[in-house]
Amino acid sequence: MKLLRHPLVSQPLTALIAAAVLVVQSNQLWAQAPDDPINRGSQAGQLLGADIFPDASRLGTADANGNVTLFPGQARELNIGAAELFPGAGSTLTVEQLRNSFNNPAGIEAMGRDSQTGLAEQNDQTGEAYRTVTGSRDNMAPDLRGDPVWGQTGSTVSNLESIRENFAYCTTTRAFAPGSMTAHVPDLRTCDRVYDPGATFTLHHAYVANMVQPVSGPSNFASCGADCLEMWVGRVGNDYYSGNCSVFEEEVVFRSTNPNAIQSAHVVRVVYDDYMQIWLGGTKVWSGPNGDAFPPETGGRCELGRSRDQALSVDVTSRLKQEGEGRFRIRTSVTGRGEGYALVRIVFNPGEIIQGDDWGTNEDIARLVSASDGFCTANVSCDIMPPLDAGNCATIDGIRVCPENFTSDESRFMAGFVNPICRQATVNLSCGFTSGPMECWTDANGNRQCPVANGPRQDTCAPLRQNASCGFVRTECVEGAQGPSGTCYVYQDVYDCGYSTEIPSVTPATEISCPGPIRCMGTECTNPVFESNNNFAQAAASLQALQMIGQDGTCTAADAAAGSCELFPGEARTCKRAVGGMVNCCEQPGGVSLGDYLKLVMAIGKVDSAIMSMEGTSQLRGAWEVLRSPLTDTWAAAQEAWTSTVNSVTGSTTSAATEAASQGLLTTAKQAMLRQTAEWTVELFGTEATNMLFSTVAVDASGVAGAAAVDGSIAGGALQLGGGQAIIGTALGWIMWAYMVYQVFTILVNIIWACEESEFQLGVERQLKSCHLVGSYCNTSFGTCIERRESYCCFNSPLSRILQEQIRPQLGMDWGTARNPQCGGLTITQFGSADWTRVDLSEWVAILNAEGLIPDPTTVTLQSLTGSGREVLNAASPTGTRPDALTRTQERLQGMDIQDLQSQSLDQLRGAAAAP
Repeated sequence: MKLLRHPLVSQPLTALIAAAVLVVQSNQLWAQAPDDPINRGSQAGQLLGADIFPDASRLGTADANGNVTLFPGQARELNIGAAELFPGAGSTLTVEQLRNSFNNPAGIEAMGRDSQTGLAEQNDQTGEAYRTVTGSRDNMAPDLRGDPVWGQTGSTVSNLESIRENFAYCTTTRAFAPGSMTAHVPDLRTCDRVYDPGATFTLHHAYVANMVQPVSGPSNFASCGADCLEMWVGRVGNDYYSGNCSVFEEEVVFRSTNPNAIQSAHVVRVVYDDYMQIWLGGTKVWSGPNGDAFPPETGGRCELGRSRDQALSVDVTSRLKQEGEGRFRIRTSVTGRGEGYALVRIVFNPGEIIQGDDWGTNEDIARLVSASDGFCTANVSCDIMPPLDAGNCATIDGIRVCPENFTSDESRFMAGFVNPICRQATVNLSCGFTSGPMECWTDANGNRQCPVANGPRQDTCAPLRQNASCGFVRTECVEGAQGPSGTCYVYQDVYDCGYSTEIPSVTPATEISCPGPIRCMGTECTNPVFESNNNFAQAAASLQALQMIGQDGTCTAADAAAGSCELFPGEARTCKRAVGGMVNCCEQPGGVSLGDYLKLVMAIGKVDSAIMSMEGTSQLRGAWEVLRSPLTDTWAAAQEAWTSTVNSVTGSTTSAATEAASQGLLTTAKQAMLRQTAEWTVELFGTEATNMLFSTVAVDASGVAGAAAVDGSIAGGALQLGGGQAIIGTALGWIMWAYMVYQVFTILVNIIWACEESEFQLGVERQLKSCHLVGSYCNTSFGTCIERRESYCCFNSPLSRILQEQIRPQLGMDWGTARNPQCGGLTITQFGSADWTRVDLSEWVAILNAEGLIPDPTTVTLQSLTGSGREVLNAASPTGTRPDALTRTQERLQGMDIQDLQSQSLDQLRGAAAAP
């Protein structure tokens, strides 16, 4: 409990308490009296007051030294110095002196004497006030209890009814309007979706390897190197024309299909007899052999007597780099026999010569990617392969094409399976990454389990999709199931199959009617606006949270000194399942009662809290008990707590004569509470679970504590929490273990899967809403995912898990990875840094409401909250029935003369002040 007094814990707890108290003690809604002249006049007065409200700057100012000026700049200006406002402000006492006085009674006493000496001589209002007070201690105070001055007051109080009608005769009506809020309790379920690309399919590689294609006319193409293509324009041959100064024409139509690949194009050779012209489109690009002479169209001799083979370098690059059709026209003037044709040499970029370099659909390629990822194996055979030369290259349309000319991502990828020159390939893809032996384990019965997975259903999510109560939350790739390409082969889908619950609440409304002639009393003539909050359930849940926070932390003296105390510590847990569902050790067991667990937590918490409050130096007798006895020091008794811890726990209203008597009552009450709770525990949860929580106090020299429960019954003798075989640790920690022992034993009786005991424990904790799903991972070698492990961070209660989930995102804290989850608790500093306005406890409220652990606000009474409704404390009551707080207070006041006790206290106080 010391942990709760740490400032960084107490501040957020204070916020929770304040919120809870404000909600429980809901502010009243004030109803205005009916409209009438008095009411309208009051409202008009309010409006006038608002209009004439003075300017604050004209009322007063203050300088940096603390000196105040009232009514500045006005005739009545008044200056008040800082020393006059704050006497002692000029004290020479230093901060260091004040610090050194801490835990130093002698030093504090010396400082007090110095201060008294100064006040006795101080010539101002403070000194005068001090001297007046100290001087009055020597005066004998008269006994005024019977003085007539009190007569009028007594008469008025005893005759209120006679004057009531003059003072508005107010009546109060209080009503509660029912309401509700909706909150959700998630129940996350997971399933597998497997991407299995295995199949047999065909890939078509419909590429084109050219830059210029023939359309019509005599032409021919031939390779002249790795980056060179020759195109013959015109009919290649000798003496195929015959005439007498006759002109012959041939047109060759071509199409530039890949102009970006062309680097240059030149007419490099012409063969003709007698004259020749080359036209490209409508432009003559060359004429020979004698310039533009071309008989009979020009003057000159027709017969030149020989055939010519002439080298040229006529640049035709710009035209061939224009996409689309073009025309070469070869004109030959022949006398006798002759011929005419030309050679165009094209230089290109081999890296851009291939067009349409794809292998079919993206889906087909994606299938094959799985083989390079290592999750599948592929057998690829080429069905259509152009003839290859010794260099593993092929000549296509005059262009020599090699594997390195195929530069698309798909062809580079396919090069790992087949020569990319291939035009059609058949792929046989086999994927067995979910089949094979699982890792062996020893089950809860001690048997060795080594199952073999035979391959899954590809989708185990259908039951969740078809369940109307389950909503999709997210999908994520199982850790270790993603290949280097980024393809995921096993997905985990998460669904929420939880429930929403309607939480009843009430809105209190108080109507005050005051029709009497004297109307303006208190706030009656104003229009007050009171904040109202009807969330009773939220308040009750917050108070439950406060109790459990103190039970769930680890903070030894060494931890506190090192600053390493933790709240809500968790543990990493995993469960296994064969991908596809053949083996599923993550299945949540049935029959686990969250309500029973929470009742156990609260019962043990109440007993532990009550016993801890009675330990050590707690007050044994309340002030009311002392004041009933013959007094020696009434003032000292009046300064003590009205009720002692023993009073609060037992609910006693009969005064204990001595502290020894109170001690005996305390011991009896402790044992009564322990025994009642232990009997309830053994009845619900069995012997073994009970012995993990309780033990008998050692009575022999061995000092060894015994078992609290034997064969379903509570042993005789004194009981204690912990000790013996009971677990030592944080309260919620050992309650969780005790409940799991009971629950796992129940599960093993009806075992379905031969799983490990730790997995059954995880199943119980998940049913108790105490685990956070971190993720899942493949527990096998890379390239396979036979066994999937789900990873969780489990805590000691649903509240601990909820607070972790709410606070971690605020502080930038993640949960680690599925293989390495980070389940540690929150440090005191982290807990104190949380913004509690952003902490949502609605799930906790919903859980408590669903399990019937939130009081119904429409039936809550003082008796149920402070009296017999507190079952655990009823056992500590001497009568077995606990009166409510009001009844206890009234009974404790009976027989006391409060006025006489007050007078005695005053006399003793004055006597103590007069003592040297």
